[in-house]
Amino acid sequence: MSSALTVCTVATPDREPLLARMIDSLEVAAPVIVAGFGEWPPDALIHGASLRLVPGAFSLGRGRNVAANAAGAVDVLAFIDADMILPPGWLEWAAGIAAAGHIVAPQCWRLGQPGEPASAGNGWGNVILPWRYWRAVAGYVETDRYGGEDTAFIQAVRREFPDARLYRDQYGLLHQWHTKATAWHRPRRVAQ
Repeated sequence: MSSALTVCTVATPDREPLLARMIDSLEVAAPVIVAGFGEWPPDALIHGASLRLVPGAFSLGRGRNVAANAAGAVDVLAFIDADMILPPGWLEWAAGIAAAGHIVAPQCWRLGQPGEPASAGNGWGNVILPWRYWRAVAGYVETDRYGGEDTAFIQAVRREFPDARLYRDQYGLLHQWHTKATAWHRPRRVAQ
């Protein structure tokens, strides 16, 4: 991959096992910055990721901004939730799209109870885009509640960069809570 990529995520200590599996699924030699809320052990290594402790109440927006600020002016930021598993080759593909000035926001699959169909989440929590887009919209909204900051962020980016194509691949990422009975396929490269 020719562009500089940094993966940014937010976690609490109870998510460390999920975070380790997410990092293992990246398949790309890129820095990973974890914005950590809560009491982390002083020797937490988290598979080579850089841990930035964030004081105060949990806030995904604040955590994502802390991680992105720590990344500095890189070409591409990949905001990936700590409980995701990425399919083989997916991050390299998405980073290439973002390096060309576009946005990748995958669907996130979760399986229902036995006998129920899988469902795709249409949130915007996982997004790969040029660093300059994050910078231009002043990052994520920082609230002390869960949710909404991702939608506000992607709407601001789309307003600021209306010519950037939005890629929503149909296979997307997988929530680790439901990793059984799911096979990966090559991402369908569809722009909206």
